[in-house]
Amino acid sequence: AVGFWLMMFLLSIMGSLNCIYQGSVSGFASSFPFKYTSYFLMGTGLAGIIMNILRALALVSFSDLQNGELIAIIVYFAVAGLILIACGIIHPVFVKSSFCKAYMGGSSEIEPLIANNPESIKLITGQNQESEKLEINFKTIVGVFADVKFYVILLFLNYVISFMSFPALMSKKPIPSLTDDWKLVSMLTIFNIFDVIGKNLAQHRSKYTKWTILIVVLSRFIFNILFYLQAIPTSVALFNSTFFGFFNIA
Repeated sequence: AVGFWLMMFLLSIMGSLNCIYQGSVSGFASSFPFKYTSYFLMGTGLAGIIMNILRALALVSFSDLQNGELIAIIVYFAVAGLILIACGIIHPVFVKSSFCKAYMGGSSEIEPLIANNPESIKLITGQNQESEKLEINFKTIVGVFADVKFYVILLFLNYVISFMSFPALMSKKPIPSLTDDWKLVSMLTIFNIFDVIGKNLAQHRSKYTKWTILIVVLSRFIFNILFYLQAIPTSVALFNSTFFGFFNIA
């Protein structure tokens, strides 16, 4: 019982810090041109793929050892911890770089950047000064929300749809040919691969309208319902097939 409540406490702390860092990094990425926000989003998907590969290697490497499962878990989280430490070292170095200072404002070394990146001229010469003069108050925040409320609501709905099925409901799909460990790793890998593909498509936003986005978000409910149908016994052979389970994740 003590171990269980300690685990719940640690998960709460980790979840809270996770939300803080995700919001912070997203805000930081938005200071740069849109393509860098897209790179950041794709990076989260690529990070998931890398961690799934690491998990698969740990399963293969230590499966035959005594306490192999425990060793695999320790190795997995140790490497994840080292990656976080590396990020902690790299971030302050990047913040001090001339590239970052050029977009964040306050750099005297922006001429080479402007020459190599013409789209940065307007941002560096005008937009940053204007944003510094903007008085941020409650009225401003409400006004901004009123302009983007359609997308905010869709973004919220999109996360609701995702977390209703990912990863718990998704993993309820029975796949007799795979152990639970390999089933989860393979499912998460498929999810992350198509997550990267989807986020890459966001770079072509000029081709979308708000109605396109609405249809795409709402259509995801179909796949959510299909996850439920795969998690319960059904007489429909298609829903019971392994192929359809992975296709629905994709």
